[in-house]
Amino acid sequence: MRSLLIPFFIFIFNIHLQAYDMGRGVEIDEKLHLGGYFSTDYEVSKNKKLFRLDDVALMAYGNLSDELSYMIELEAAPVYTYEFEADQEHNNLRFHKERVYVDYKYSDALNVRVGKQITPIGYWNLEPINVLRDTSSNPLLSNQMFPKFVSGIDIYGYVPNSESLSYHIFAQNNRDLDEEYINIKNKHFFGASLENEVDYNFQYGGSIGEFITDDAKRSRFIQLNIKYEMQAFTLQSEAVWSNIEDHNVNKTDYKFASYLQSLYRVDTKNSIVGRYEYFNDDALNSTQHIGIIGYSYRPIYSVSFKGEYQLNSDSDLNKFLISFSVLF
Repeated sequence: MRSLLIPFFIFIFNIHLQAYDMGRGVEIDEKLHLGGYFSTDYEVSKNKKLFRLDDVALMAYGNLSDELSYMIELEAAPVYTYEFEADQEHNNLRFHKERVYVDYKYSDALNVRVGKQITPIGYWNLEPINVLRDTSSNPLLSNQMFPKFVSGIDIYGYVPNSESLSYHIFAQNNRDLDEEYINIKNKHFFGASLENEVDYNFQYGGSIGEFITDDAKRSRFIQLNIKYEMQAFTLQSEAVWSNIEDHNVNKTDYKFASYLQSLYRVDTKNSIVGRYEYFNDDALNSTQHIGIIGYSYRPIYSVSFKGEYQLNSDSDLNKFLISFSVLF
């Protein structure tokens, strides 16, 4: 691990140090910025107590011309895990391709992104970096309802004659660029989304799509999201309904997931967050209600200390979680 990370960060902090901007990496020149991030967490529940160096990522990005840019993000997760009860350590030093794409910006109305990229749906999925999120944990909606990444093409921009309504049309008809690093393996994923930013305080949107998993299940989904900000308060919600056709047994099931989250900024560094989640899996005859109360301390934008308690309708899944994360 040291052989990878130490030379990288020595390189970052010694080349063009005067161009370093915390949270935005080092600018070698316009065509190359280098950065990265890491996060750690400590989790305590009924059945386990563990510490993790949860993820370590290295990033390179830049502008190749006025229209053409790129992003490369390599991530290892979880890098290190220590289970206190079992007194066991686990290491995972393999870096995976989380994002690798090129972006061509033709106009406000038409842009094209090709490669492995974040699926342009909702709010939570568009923030893949722990330090930028409001809680240490992720809602089940974010990893159970659709693939988090698209290895294909995304055509996006603002709807003509509109300065507030944006769109994405994305497609994948091949294997993922790194199949070991995606939440739902698939070889067919299509969708579209719209987002309307009414003003600085209010926005809403939605998406539709379908994907076929490796075990030949076809999922068609519809998703809605809404966000409202008023001074120190932020309220946001997302919901996804998915219809799942299993042709192996000629059966149709559904999944539904949603969350409602509120955030109160005590001041510029301290925040209190609450979230309620609902998740229903018809195939497993499983329903979960999850409540979260958390606290976030952000001394600067790119450094975050977070703690939360998670109360689950299945009491065995109740847990306490704290995390520390940094974006370089």
